Amino acid sequence: MRGGRADTTIRGMESIAQCPQDAAPAVLVVYANAGIALALAARLVDHAVVTLASPVDALDALQRGGRIDVVVLCPYLDRVERAAVRAAIAGRERPVAWVQLVDAPERAVARLGGATDQTPAEARALGQILDSLAA
Repeated sequence: MRGGRADTTIRGMESIAQCPQDAAPAVLVVYANAGIALALAARLVDHAVVTLASPVDALDALQRGGRIDVVVLCPYLDRVERAAVRAAIAGRERPVAWVQLVDAPERAVARLGGATDQTPAEARALGQILDSLAA
């Protein structure tokens, strides 16, 4: 942890080395459970620049306006945290896709939102992210 903040950036060496940093999607994983966050980051690291953030740190990141292409919401965020993060996503100038993971019996479910005006490249990147989460 840096300065008491609980956010961490994990970069996939191979994928980032093979494509320019700007080409790799920037994924913000908002977590309530650090173990789940690390598992999600491990699945995503080959296709994206992944930032892990607590709900409070995610709100700061979303309000700062830096590059975030996709937000992945941990299934264990409480209703208030989830609503606050989704409101911050909706308030951004540039649309951001979000993926809400849901813990369902015997399987994980992903709900997708906010991905209405995407370029073909953004849609492909989102597809890779969804495939990674489903793996």
